[in-house]
Amino acid sequence: MPSQALLAAIVVALLAVPRKYAPAAFFAGILLVPMGEGINVGVNLQPLRIVIIFGLLRALMRGEFPAAFPLKADKLMLGMVPILVFASFFYPSVSGALIYRLGSSLDMIGTYYLFRCWCWTIEELEFLAASLLLLFIPIAVMMTFERASGRDFWALLGGVPLSDAVRQGKFRARGPFANPITGGTIAAVCVPYAVLLWRQRPRLAKFGLFAIALIVFDCASSGPILTVAAGLGALYFWKYRR
Repeated sequence: MPSQALLAAIVVALLAVPRKYAPAAFFAGILLVPMGEGINVGVNLQPLRIVIIFGLLRALMRGEFPAAFPLKADKLMLGMVPILVFASFFYPSVSGALIYRLGSSLDMIGTYYLFRCWCWTIEELEFLAASLLLLFIPIAVMMTFERASGRDFWALLGGVPLSDAVRQGKFRARGPFANPITGGTIAAVCVPYAVLLWRQRPRLAKFGLFAIALIVFDCASSGPILTVAAGLGALYFWKYRR
């Protein structure tokens, strides 16, 4: 499958590139490969989980460990795992819920730990933000064509349907994501990253913000719009934090 070949190439890059570029390879794996593609080995290994596993393998092989470990935030993140697992016993299908919760724990803890390994300084955070904004630009272009045509380009890679959902006579672009709401929300939560780069890399920040706006528009969902509003509101109230 083309998507699995793309994922394999991204995994090789993730293992090979210097630490500075590891977040860019990680983001490419979760943003460019449709989430419906993956490997089923008794449990469903989605692209996100595959890049997390190989990211953890890379960190172990290269001795990349978090700075100042453990922090209070580290303990809070780890403390969520037993809560998620305990909640599984309140579902009708305990085994199914338990497997799902363990997978969610891997997604959450694995991603958090990797970026504790890779992102130590404000400069590394800025590079992380720049990587995300650059990836959003081609995604926004393809989702705009998708909204106009009703055909999802990422269906050629597999993992997502060819035809789009329709709301009030208009197509809702999905891109490589599971559904339009997920795609729009992922872009919307990254608005503060564009603001972070506004002075250092103004051109990239503007292009990235425009790409985010296109993705939010193309998904035709109110949730991402509210997410953008929440992000801008948080930025406004930042000056009052003390």
